[in-house]
Amino acid sequence: MLKIKNPYPGFHNGIHRAYEREEADLFYGRDQDISNIKLRLRQNRLVALISAPKAGKTSFLRAGVMSNFDKNLFNGINGPRWKSVYFTPESDPVLSMARAIVNPKSFLSEKIKPNMEEEVHKKLIKNDYGLIRVAEDIIGDQTYNLLMVIDDFADLFSRKVEEKRRNQFVNLITKAIKSNDLGFYCIISMNLDDLSNRNLKEYEDLYKSIMKGNYQLRFLDQMGLKDAIDIPAKIEKSEVEENLSLQLIEELISDPDQLRKLQIYMSRTWFEWKINHKDKFIDVNHFLKATGQRQKVGLGKSVKSSGIKIKTDEDSTYNPLSSGNLATGSISQDFQMLDESKQKLVAKILQVTLKSGEHNMIDSAPKDMELIAGILGIKQNELIQLINAVSSILTIDRKLVVISNLEAIAEWPQAKEFIELEEEGVENYKLLADASILHYIEGIDIDSVFAKEQYEKVKIWFDDFMPTEDWAKLYHTQYELAIDLIGKLEQTFGPVTKPKPKPKMQSAAGTPTQSRSSQPAKPALKFKIKKPGEDEVDVNDDSESQNFSQEITGITLAEAESGNTSNSEFTPETVEQNDFSNDEQSEDFSSNENEEIEPQSDDSFENPKKIVFKGKGDDDGNEVRKKIVIKKK
Repeated sequence: MLKIKNPYPGFHNGIHRAYEREEADLFYGRDQDISNIKLRLRQNRLVALISAPKAGKTSFLRAGVMSNFDKNLFNGINGPRWKSVYFTPESDPVLSMARAIVNPKSFLSEKIKPNMEEEVHKKLIKNDYGLIRVAEDIIGDQTYNLLMVIDDFADLFSRKVEEKRRNQFVNLITKAIKSNDLGFYCIISMNLDDLSNRNLKEYEDLYKSIMKGNYQLRFLDQMGLKDAIDIPAKIEKSEVEENLSLQLIEELISDPDQLRKLQIYMSRTWFEWKINHKDKFIDVNHFLKATGQRQKVGLGKSVKSSGIKIKTDEDSTYNPLSSGNLATGSISQDFQMLDESKQKLVAKILQVTLKSGEHNMIDSAPKDMELIAGILGIKQNELIQLINAVSSILTIDRKLVVISNLEAIAEWPQAKEFIELEEEGVENYKLLADASILHYIEGIDIDSVFAKEQYEKVKIWFDDFMPTEDWAKLYHTQYELAIDLIGKLEQTFGPVTKPKPKPKMQSAAGTPTQSRSSQPAKPALKFKIKKPGEDEVDVNDDSESQNFSQEITGITLAEAESGNTSNSEFTPETVEQNDFSNDEQSEDFSSNENEEIEPQSDDSFENPKKIVFKGKGDDDGNEVRKKIVIKKK
């Protein structure tokens, strides 16, 4: 009997199961997550894959990550070649590790010898460096990297695992990931709830590594769902009609059980098509017949009325920075679509949920919904509405406000601005809070704990940011004292007005003044230089004798005409060559002592005067040449 291959193996013969490593050719929708895991592994030897239950962690690790590493396209410490092993801790985690290492499917050894499991187990339990020794045997002469994938890692902290075995296992892992010269990498999987496990927190080094290197796997977004629906069918020479695909996406996009339902729907629908098909298209009728459902609300509607558009790279409005719900548009577009007041609220959320990570990377710090609502001074239902409006930026996961896609946010230029604003705010608030302790508790005079310049800077920030108690207590507990001190400082030093941004220069008509390069040319200023006993020499703007040097005297024509030549001993200043305002002209030329500089009659001068500058020689009596600038206001 001909066996029909199921391109949706997550549900087969009425049984739900995870994808196997060998089924990678049917596993789609997680390309970006695989790339993100690789990025995490470059930064941390231990990566914790975190998600809500039923988010598909096991399938992702087997058919997504491990099969991708089998292609030897990712460079580790020892190059692009990899060996990988997968297991779950069970009741004896060290023994489970030994069995996985000698399993022929792991390809960790060219030959599996008798009693090899026992030999590996003895090496592992010998001391805390046992895994390093075993890994060195596997890696050999450093031609391989070793990837160890430990699924359901939280089982390690259940009652079925003895504390002694747990300690032994944790020590093996932590020693191995700290070995810088060993090409050893580890991925563990956990549910979000497992992070609060009290037993886990007792292992301080492990817990720090998990919090530093975790990656959150979310449910499939619209593009991921479309790939998971369409591509496996194409591999088996069929095609899911666009109408059915989009309607399934609409139903599954917000369903926490989306992956299980997706496999049930598509597996049954595909078999129905395979047995009774007339052409290559799998349509709504196949789905309804296969699942035993009648016409559902939404199914059978036209694609146009479905309300969903899947964007592709060919779409001119597509932005690769978009994340989460791709149909909402890019991160930047979502943010810009908000009115000014909501933009400020979202900006405040991002300021407290983003932080600087190692190597100039951007990291996230999820915050409780109630805390965020308190920081913003709004109700929780208003916060939910706000976050739903920017689903490509923020989302809510188990009452935590989290970043929808950290990698996409990291590419958004404004993200660093939010982090810098928060760091500046924290610095100002801590300065204020520390000063309040010195003043109110230690009794130091107010003008001794705070300089006026510090006060002005902090007061401008305080008035602009208006820190709430919920925000302030994230960084310092003395909020009440700090608030009292800012009022007392204002009484001492006076109010502070925020400096206004410099407006663009306006012409008399109210339009921006033209730049120098776009202004019409003005008539050249003409001067004559007369030396005693010599003929007059014309000096124009374009004369070669003009030297537009960066050393100028700064003397003006008005000063010269007034006869005030007390500054004839000039002090050169360094300025830009064209460092003049738009409404003045400057002429630069050289003069020897006792030279006469006579402005000639021009449109710009009605009453020319003879101006004589008497310079001084140096200490040896040598002639000194002076550079001067005459500015016409």
